Amino acid sequence: MNLTSVDSKLLNLLCQAIGEENRSKITSQTRMEDIDAWNSLTFIDIVLAVEKEYGLQISPELAAEMTSVEAIQKIIQNEK
Repeated sequence: MNLTSVDSKLLNLLCQAIGEENRSKITSQTRMEDIDAWNSLTFIDIVLAVEKEYGLQISPELAAEMTSVEAIQKIIQNEK
């Protein structure tokens, strides 16, 4: 996975959690605080969706690091 662009599967997953209207705002540099809809509730949705979609078991410590698209991409890449 190229960390400079957002994988289409991850992009779709994020849009499902934080809203399709935010699609144009999502880049590899997007952070949780950049999008109002990416809050503590959608954070949990994102963690669970990443686990399901990519077949991963993410520890609470690792989940706490999932505060940016780049961090999520790195976790997916490292945990596969």
